[in-house]
Amino acid sequence: MLVHRKWVLLAPGCVGLCSRSFSSSSDRPPRSTCSIYGRPKKNDNESLQCTREDGTDGSRHYVYRDNGGNVLYSFPSVTTILNSTRSTSDMFRMKVWTKGQIEKYGIERFKANRLRIINEGKAFHAEIADFLASNSSSSFTDSNTSEYFNSIRELLINDITDVKLCEENVLHEELGYAGTVDCLAKYKGKTCVIDWKTSQSPKSDLFDYPLQAVAYAGAINNMGQHKVDNLLIVVTCSGTPPLVKHFNVKECTELWEQWIDRLEYYQTKSYN
Repeated sequence: MLVHRKWVLLAPGCVGLCSRSFSSSSDRPPRSTCSIYGRPKKNDNESLQCTREDGTDGSRHYVYRDNGGNVLYSFPSVTTILNSTRSTSDMFRMKVWTKGQIEKYGIERFKANRLRIINEGKAFHAEIADFLASNSSSSFTDSNTSEYFNSIRELLINDITDVKLCEENVLHEELGYAGTVDCLAKYKGKTCVIDWKTSQSPKSDLFDYPLQAVAYAGAINNMGQHKVDNLLIVVTCSGTPPLVKHFNVKECTELWEQWIDRLEYYQTKSYN
């Protein structure tokens, strides 16, 4: 077994092994030393530079370098791990959906639609970040995403407070993954990792969104500056109320187990 499953809070700075690229099973960190929380102590003056590097296979890695440009870590993104460990049925449904879209629109329009959705998502996230920083949407001018924003405006104004992080890179040095967290803030008084999603149609299925969020929660806790054990997933759809789902501590514990299963599977595939 590769990593520790226990959802407990240890004091920041507890020593453990850092996950890197391991060449064999004997090099992998034992579960007993890989707690979800407890970051290996680093030089407080060290400033890590992070770049996101995309592979030709669609994967993404977060590469961390020191001030001298030396690579310290190269960790797969949370979304890369989740995309690589989907169930057979999920992958089949995705292939069927993709094939249907291509047959309906043609390959070029399909690619254009996919790019538009990606760009709208980026613009939507940027507008939320700007709003939370200034508490004003007066500069909101993107007509393609304004309805997404309007659907969550009241939630942002009434329920989201004490923003700690917004569109920040996070990493779990011990378990060897990284990502970009949408938001860390209080939702109705509870500190939550918040994940903003857009959808072209109303959704009831959250897919792997909760696993993505709980992975970020583990990384944030391991980094030591904040403590979080609640999640909030907000799925917006133009013209309809958003789907808002809160996950408490108990639910996060269950989600963490599922995330560790996926992470172990990904690591096993990578090592073999």
